[in-house]
Amino acid sequence: ALLQKKPPKISEVRYDKLPYLLNNYQISYAYSAILSRELGNLKKENFSSNFVGFAPVFERNPGSRDGTQLDRLLYNLDEVTIIDSIIGGVVYSGTMATVDRFQNNLQEHKILHLSTHALLDDEFPLNSKIYFDDDFVTVGEIYGLPGIQSQLAVLSACSTGGGELQGGEGIMSLSRAFMYAGCPSLVTSIWNVDDENTSALMIDFYRNLQKGKQQDKALWMAQNTYIGNITFSRFAHPYYWAAFVHVGDKMPLFEKEHYSGYYWSIMIVLVLLILMGVYYRRSHSLDFG
Repeated sequence: ALLQKKPPKISEVRYDKLPYLLNNYQISYAYSAILSRELGNLKKENFSSNFVGFAPVFERNPGSRDGTQLDRLLYNLDEVTIIDSIIGGVVYSGTMATVDRFQNNLQEHKILHLSTHALLDDEFPLNSKIYFDDDFVTVGEIYGLPGIQSQLAVLSACSTGGGELQGGEGIMSLSRAFMYAGCPSLVTSIWNVDDENTSALMIDFYRNLQKGKQQDKALWMAQNTYIGNITFSRFAHPYYWAAFVHVGDKMPLFEKEHYSGYYWSIMIVLVLLILMGVYYRRSHSLDFG
């Protein structure tokens, strides 16, 4: 959201026309170089599906231990359903989006996507929570998980990247806990986010991933597309798109389309041409032999 040059007068500002640093640069973060290298070496190759998405709707207050009243989410179910149609996977929505199902799906899916509510506890950062339909999971509990083998965790919720800054440790956030538990890359938010605009941003992010883009570039492209397609300038304010950042390993999660589709089409055509050439030569040698 930083600007590359002085903006025009405030009275003339159009948020979709400002010279953001985002216009020219992709930005990714790392909690530490050593952690990023170690997690990159632990990559798993085989998964039962590309994606598992959780979308508790919160039509009623969940039976959570803290009794927090949570607003109903209006767009997260569409978000995970459309993402599922793009890359294919498993969706747990509404009352199916439980803590037990979350804990049982940490190792068999390439991407773990949580579209839900989160609550940041500045005073006791290990008590920061991410909510499911029936309960919540704290930062401290995520640190104690047996191991997340997903290659990317997308925390599509409020302030999942925020927390207390501790000397020598960094920010004690929900996202850091997911990385500590074994996930080599994350997309996380650093302030409260808008449900509807977040959904549009996430869907475009996954379209870019599916095309074989690097993870940080996929997010960068989605944010630029969001700004470019916005109807009302005020919704191009960085509040709506700059909260989400990429942390950790940046490598693509899917093959480029031309490798998976066009490559084989070209190979088939070449093989057919070779066979036709062989047939043509043999048929003419029989005519004149």
